[in-house]
Amino acid sequence: VDNGGGDSRWKKLLLAYSARTDETVLFLPEGEWEVLVDAESSTRWQQPMTVAGTVCLPPVSALILGQTG
Repeated sequence: VDNGGGDSRWKKLLLAYSARTDETVLFLPEGEWEVLVDAESSTRWQQPMTVAGTVCLPPVSALILGQTG
C-alpha cells in the first residue's frame, strides 16, 4: 500500500494476515522493511527491526511492515 508520502514516517505499508494453521513464508517486495506490528507485539515499531527478502508469518497472525524509501 502506498501511504501517500506527506508527513508519514513510512512511505509504503505492507499488511499481511494469515488464517492458516501452519507457518507461511511471505516473499517481500524489494528493499528493507521495518517491522511495525507482528504476532508478538503491536508496538514492535518502537524497537527498530528490519527484514528483507522473506519473512515467516506464524499461524493465525498478522504482520504490518513499513518502508521509508
